[in-house]
Amino acid sequence: MKKLAGAFVGLVSLFVAVPILLAAYEWDQVNLEGFDPVFSWRGAANYGVIDDSFAVFNGKLYTGTDNPDNGPEIWVYANDGSTAWIRVSDDPLNPGKSFLYGGEGTQSLIVFNNYLYAGTVYGTNSQIKKSGELWRTADGENWAKVFDYADWLASGQTGDLMSAVIFNGYLYLSARDGSHPEVFRSWDGVKWEKTVDANTNVFGTNALYAYPFEVFDGELYLGLTNKIDGGEIWKSADGETWVQANVNGMVADSYQHSRYMIRQLIAYNGYLYATVLNSDLSNSTWRWIEVWRSQNGTDWEQVGTNGLGNTNNNQDGRGVAVYNNCLYIGAGGYFTGYYPTVYQTCDGVSFTEIAYGQLEADSNNNGIMALGVFNGCLYAGTYRYISGIGGTEVWRYCEDYPEPDTDGDGIPDSEDNCPNKPNGPELGMCSATSDKPGINCTSDADCANGCSSNGKCGMTQDDADNDGVGDVCDNCPTNCNANQLDADSDGIGDVCDTTPDCGGCGLPQCEQQC
Repeated sequence: MKKLAGAFVGLVSLFVAVPILLAAYEWDQVNLEGFDPVFSWRGAANYGVIDDSFAVFNGKLYTGTDNPDNGPEIWVYANDGSTAWIRVSDDPLNPGKSFLYGGEGTQSLIVFNNYLYAGTVYGTNSQIKKSGELWRTADGENWAKVFDYADWLASGQTGDLMSAVIFNGYLYLSARDGSHPEVFRSWDGVKWEKTVDANTNVFGTNALYAYPFEVFDGELYLGLTNKIDGGEIWKSADGETWVQANVNGMVADSYQHSRYMIRQLIAYNGYLYATVLNSDLSNSTWRWIEVWRSQNGTDWEQVGTNGLGNTNNNQDGRGVAVYNNCLYIGAGGYFTGYYPTVYQTCDGVSFTEIAYGQLEADSNNNGIMALGVFNGCLYAGTYRYISGIGGTEVWRYCEDYPEPDTDGDGIPDSEDNCPNKPNGPELGMCSATSDKPGINCTSDADCANGCSSNGKCGMTQDDADNDGVGDVCDNCPTNCNANQLDADSDGIGDVCDTTPDCGGCGLPQCEQQC
């Protein structure tokens, strides 16, 4: 049972972004929709994985969801070759709900000083509504609350925890107290100080909230949303004194004021990159993401224009990651017919779409809002804007990722005629007539007692009856039975069982020999 601790409980570079052949970029869905083991209303309520909600902790991949109905949920990937994830956010005192109930979504997961932290945003659509909270765990299962934004807000105010980062030995949080940005930090994850107070107008009077952090060239950077003057980027050498690092809206042109939101910041290959939302607030169909970069942190050039070459990419840019020395950006859109996808750049200026046709297969997916790297692969979380239709999906893309070999016999599962029992060049199984039948072996001697010659280690893909099932795992090795049906579950297939317990009145149909 999970335990909760109460009180702790410039210059524009031109490029062409072109979809390429699917065969070169294979994605696999690695969860059931909404993570739910048996898809139901609960899974449908997990409608997104967003922003910084992937984290690797104690060798496992964790992710958080948007779920105002039951509370944001946290899941850990079993990583066993299946689509199984384990929910680690159940509240034992409130069955069916997460201990984050009252929040809208898990906005960030981050590891700091051997703890995994989860931050939430205000539960706008939750039945009960709570301001942002921060919880942590040392073992991935037992959680304690270490920050409650409500304790810092005036009566009647609401607030969100937007992002988290580690800088100069501190854990920093960016926050929004209703409509103004604030910044908090802690050296131990429990005791907190406010380094930017909304009432002091450090970032001016028109900045609405702070969201993405990034550390670049020894300084802490922070992106701000400003719907009047254009999005802002600020930097600090000590986390206390801040100076603006861009022109509002990135450049003084006709789009300056419509580039109002800094979606993400990420350091890559000696540059600081920013994904920026360009939107005409009076016309919801005019919006796209752009990509900008700076080598010195203050002079910016645009390297991704108008939705990375596709104006259907009218949203997102919130999922970013560096994987195998390339930069990846998630994209997509709010509106029907706009599909989720991922773009890759390995030179920092030219972008290639690498998920075309795969992530859009489910029309209810609208965008990729989170990217993470784990165990040599890139993971992408989808978001669904259509209420009640399906749940979020997690997809995996691996470069040079070895195929699974469940039984460790040196033959990939996709080619192995006994994927769960070894019968390959690196590991085999003792035959039924050996002194030690059924044990794993690497030579005949492993299957014999003492000096006995009665040992046979099967290390080949032999299939005597040619039914596609190897002899070492075939329940009728001399009779063709590709389906391996065994009505009475005695380990002997129907086609060679003298008492199969099938085929009679009220009994299941027996498998016929092929």
